[in-house]
Amino acid sequence: MSVKQIPVSQFKAHCSEELREIEENDITIEITRHGKVIAIAKAPEPPAEPGSLLGAGIGTAKLGPRYDPHEPAFDYEDWAMNQEDSKKDH
Repeated sequence: MSVKQIPVSQFKAHCSEELREIEENDITIEITRHGKVIAIAKAPEPPAEPGSLLGAGIGTAKLGPRYDPHEPAFDYEDWAMNQEDSKKDH
């Protein structure tokens, strides 16, 4: 992939052509003002394959010391209380 630098005035005047060049030639355009890069225009990354995301979060969460996978996630009383509150809202 090649990189092309152009002044903002040129990009503004030829925006459609510059974007077509990005699309067709897989280039990156650095848009400059007074020689300083102020923006970068490039084609988007292809979307990730669904299977590649599986397992992406492994090791990022920690369970508390009292966590027991065999116990309910909440107390029945808490659930019943929330059920009554939701009936009042409707």
